[in-house]
Formats: sequence, C-alpha cells, structure tokens
Amino acid sequence: MQVTQTLNEGLKRGYHFVVPSTVLNDRVEERLAEEQPNVQLNGFRKGKVPISLMRRLFGKGVKDEVRESTVRETLDGHFNDSNERPATTPAINIESDGRNDGEDLSFSVSYETLPTIPEIDFGSIRLERLVAAVDEELIQEQLEKLAARYGNFEAAEAGSKAELGNLMVLDFKGLVDGEEFEQGSGEGFPVELGKGLIAPGLDEQLVGAEVGATVDAKVTYPDWYHVEELRGRDATFSCIVKELKRSVPHSIDDELASMAECESLEDLKEVIRDQLETGLANDSRFLLRYRLFDQLDELLDFDLPPSLLDAEIRNVVQQLGTDDQRESEDREASDGVRGDEGTEADSDSIDEPGRPEEAGATPEQLRIAERRLRLGLLLLDISRSRNIEVTPRDLDQAATRMALRGRGVTKSQYLDLLKIDGNVRSGVEQKILERKVVEFLLELVDVTDREVSASELRESIEAIDETDT
Repeated sequence: MQVTQTLNEGLKRGYHFVVPSTVLNDRVEERLAEEQPNVQLNGFRKGKVPISLMRRLFGKGVKDEVRESTVRETLDGHFNDSNERPATTPAINIESDGRNDGEDLSFSVSYETLPTIPEIDFGSIRLERLVAAVDEELIQEQLEKLAARYGNFEAAEAGSKAELGNLMVLDFKGLVDGEEFEQGSGEGFPVELGKGLIAPGLDEQLVGAEVGATVDAKVTYPDWYHVEELRGRDATFSCIVKELKRSVPHSIDDELASMAECESLEDLKEVIRDQLETGLANDSRFLLRYRLFDQLDELLDFDLPPSLLDAEIRNVVQQLGTDDQRESEDREASDGVRGDEGTEADSDSIDEPGRPEEAGATPEQLRIAERRLRLGLLLLDISRSRNIEVTPRDLDQAATRMALRGRGVTKSQYLDLLKIDGNVRSGVEQKILERKVVEFLLELVDVTDREVSASELRESIEAIDETDT
C-alpha cells in the first residue's frame, strides 16, 4: 500500500492511499472461501458450490464489501500508526474504486487532528474555596421574601407616589407608527410595577405617578421580544392611573408556614436552612470550579481545530444572543440564593459550524469560544488518559436528580429519553464527564478553605462572567 501525505498545515491533515488490486483480489478470494461452507445453490450440496461460480454470482457484492472494509481498516491502521485523533469525521474521496480487473483502490482523506495537550503540573495550582455558613440573618431574609410573596395589596394613602413593587390599575393605549396594535390597550388593567407586563421599560416611567395622573411614555421593543411584529419597534403609550396599591407582607407566623406547606414556623425555618445550605454549597463549588478553569486557561496554549472552533463560536453567539430574553423571563425566579440545581455546569438538564465573520462574532465572543473549546479539549484528554468514564450508575443518578427536581418527569421517563435520543444522552454524558474530571482535578490541586459570609460569597459569584464557564 502506498501512503502519501498531501497536507500538513497546522492541525489540518491530508493523505492519499493506494491499495493494489492484488490485495483487493486476495481479500475477495478469502471472503469467498470463508463463505463457501455456508452457501447452498440448486444442483449443489451445501458447501460444495465452486469458487468460480460464487465469484461470478457474488463477486461484485463481495468486492464492494471488501472495498468498504479496506478503506475503514486502512484509516484505523493509519490513526493507530500516526497517533493522530481526528477532531471531526474525516472526509473521504474515492478516486478509483478498484471494481475493474487490475484496478487499484485509490482514495484521499482530509481531516483536522486534535491538538497535543501540554503537560500541566496540577499540584502547582493554588485555589481558595469560599465556605459560607447559614446564619439567622440569612434565614430571616428568606422569611421576609416569603412573607412578601404571600402578602396582599392594600390601597395606598391619598397622594402617594408609585414605586416599583406597587400594584397599579391602569387605562392605557399604545400606538406603533400612530396606529393601535393587538394587546396594546386595556382598561382597569392591574400591573405590578417592575415586572414589565405591558411593555419593556414602561413600568419605570410610571414610577412617581399618583392616582388620576396621565403618563405619556415611549418604549422600544427589544429584538428578542416574544411578539415578532413588535421586535425592534418604537411605541408610545398614554396611561391613566386609576388605582395605586402597596404590598403588605404576610406576618411571619405558623399561618405563613402552613401556606408554604410546613407544619410550623420552626419547621419552615429548618426547610429554609436546608435549602440555603445546599445553595451556598453549590455556589462555593461553582466558584471553585470557575477559578480552577481560570488558572487552567492561563496555562493552556495550543492550536484549536478550526471546525470545532467555528461550531463553538456559533454556539456562543446563539447563547449570548438570547441571554437578554432569558434574563427577562427569569427575573422573578431568582431570590439571590441558588437552589438545588445551583450554577454548576454539571446540571443534567436537557441545554452549526460557521466562520466567525458569518456568525457575527465579536472579539469577546471569540475569546469565550476559544476558552471553552480549549478547556473542553483538556478535560477530554484527561478523561481519556485517566480512564474517567460515564457509567450506567452515573446516568441512573442523573435520572434520580431530575425526578427529584419536580419538573413533571419521572425517573423512568428520563431514562427512556436517554435511550432513544442520542443527542440528549450525549449532552448529559458530557456534563457528567466534565463534573467527574473536575472532581478528579480538585484532588490534585492545592485547595485552601476560607470562611466568608453568605453575602461575600454571593458578591464573588456576581463578579464573575458566567458566559466563560
């Protein structure tokens, strides 16, 4: 067999292979001989059909099978001998298929190889783990938020000015290009200021208004707005304040506990304490992981496969393009303390290549994509070299966690989904594998614990850029 390298540029590789016709013919004859004992034709006993007849009847099909297996085995041998691992599926071009007598099998292959990951002295990495304990002040803060959630609205005193969080009853009319639009007007419409129920940015312009006041406001709908016809459009609203109500929190007592499905106030406090402890532990783990990635990123310097980088750039552009929309939708959900899911990238939840210029990537998005891909390739390399794998037990535990989160999906349903949907399974396995590799690395690096307040831990979380993770 002849092998000629046709491309060696960065991580791009190209090779040309020629398998002599004699090799193909020998393999065809071997295959026919292997099958002869199992072949039975009219006029012949089983296993007694002449090879010459089998060659005439089955030779073309066997030659096609031999050609495909020869290409596959040739590439497998090439990758074993060269120690190269393709980053994506190699592109194969058959130039001469060897079907005709005396014709060689000739084909070319091109691919991008995974880079060689440099050795890292993990023991030299120093990390500080922030550890926060739950105190009574933090529990009281959560009780007050719960009391506000279960509170009522009462009429504000005469002459009161509206504030965010107040309930305002409005008559309003909105215009786009001077014309009314669907759901752009209403009478006696209740609005909790700050939730953006009518239009983004309108609530803030109603702050300070009194009952009986008329407020004229201008808003611009964002490009991600859920009503497609309004995306990027300017609108004007005329609002008449009919009523103004202020929120009155529920008293913090056993009745509040009962509304939260707890037997008593003390029972509610214990539930809150458990939730806070879980959330703070998740925050601490997330921050430690982020700082580990930060230091690893500074130590890594190697070329990235262009096709993988292009795909990651597209993912980053798509993700960041919807961040504003998700932030708006999730504004009410966050109470400042992460719950059981935390911010870990090892969540088991179910979360296209193109050139950077085609994807419209900014320099910052390109930086994020490069960081993610570089770290991802490092973790993949470690998992392979250390035989860290995702086991059926890992998937079973992931299914259990999903069922416990109360999202209407049972454990068996989740396991069935992993069996039938390869993309979902691959995504979950990738997150589990990352978690296991990170846990492995944290055993190698030097970690020092430091006790902090919950607010300090929270501020440290808020100070980082989660898009990097």
